[in-house]
Amino acid sequence: MKKILLITNRLVIGGPSRHVAMIANRLQDSYEVLVVGGGAAPGETLALDFFEGLKNKPILIEELSRKLRLTRDYKVYRKLRKIIHEFQPDIVHTHTSKVGALGRMAAKKEGVRAIFHTYHGLIFENYFTGILNKGLIQIDRYLARFTAQMIVLSVQQKNSLVDTYKICSADKISLIPLAIDIKTDSKLRKKSRDYYGLKDSEVFIGVVGRLVKIKNLGLFLKGVNYLMDKGLNNFRVLLVGDGDEKENLIKLCKSLNIPFSEGDAKGFAKKTIIHFASWQRELAPIYAALDMVVLTSLSEGTPMSLMEAQITGNAVLASNVGGVSDIVPNGKGLLFDIDEPQSFNDALYNLVSSAKLRKDISEQAQDYALKSYSVDTMMNKLLDVYQMKADEK
Repeated sequence: MKKILLITNRLVIGGPSRHVAMIANRLQDSYEVLVVGGGAAPGETLALDFFEGLKNKPILIEELSRKLRLTRDYKVYRKLRKIIHEFQPDIVHTHTSKVGALGRMAAKKEGVRAIFHTYHGLIFENYFTGILNKGLIQIDRYLARFTAQMIVLSVQQKNSLVDTYKICSADKISLIPLAIDIKTDSKLRKKSRDYYGLKDSEVFIGVVGRLVKIKNLGLFLKGVNYLMDKGLNNFRVLLVGDGDEKENLIKLCKSLNIPFSEGDAKGFAKKTIIHFASWQRELAPIYAALDMVVLTSLSEGTPMSLMEAQITGNAVLASNVGGVSDIVPNGKGLLFDIDEPQSFNDALYNLVSSAKLRKDISEQAQDYALKSYSVDTMMNKLLDVYQMKADEK
């Protein structure tokens, strides 16, 4: 049986880890699979349980972090070379930006010919500026030369790589959208809403993801304050995730006089408006309880939280950045321009105050998602890409 090595940034609760775990478990039918990734950063939760179904235990590289640190990054590169040398994979498939670069360079040095990379987001957009950003673009162009095939999650990503940043030609990029494997029902919805202490008339808003600057959550909290100023009091908010912006967000809640809570979420809706829920392993009960999901990011790839929201029947309001417009086409959600905060406030108000608007959007979005986010379709496309490049060798 051929071997495949999957390399990702950190094996923590979050979209990339869930995606890698999904494909790793299914690839075992055709390959011997090994997963390598970093440990948890402050504000993150390790998620090795995502990979319990694998025959080979995942390998953690503790030095692997999000930030650029030359000494630590070189150690990561050396460890990746050692792992590749010992495992002798036929295929190396990297995910996310920094470890995608380190992993591909290590694979090339060890003589691996079938090297693949999946972009979960574009690091060139709203993360860095100036000379550093130009340098990262040049590095990615170099990596593309010996990458057998790049995989993107949205049409917008492909257009950006080919036309805007000129990383490679279009034929070196395959579009394989993410898949979602999550289910809810009316019984779970009632149980979950009872747990949070929600009234039937209350609109439950969810934000799912890292609490970091790029997620622009200050805009969301100001939007909540706008709803309060307009006299709306029939809504509650659950922030699912953690990160180094949490304390600043709590300070903003205090300055805006938004009642909030932390810790145990049971019954929070009877006492407060916003609850900081930290990371949660089981997302189905959360999506079952929600009515809508909001995303205010400055930059995104293809946010899994929006796809999960759609497939579980939630209305979506999101910033029109990255690949968001590909997964929220016309009628499947509300999009706003990140440079127009008032347009966000207005859209948030309209969605919270209109049950009909939420219903119309959520029904269209769910129908679209059920057709578009098939796990079998995603895996068949991925295996086809592997085989196509194997035939070329």
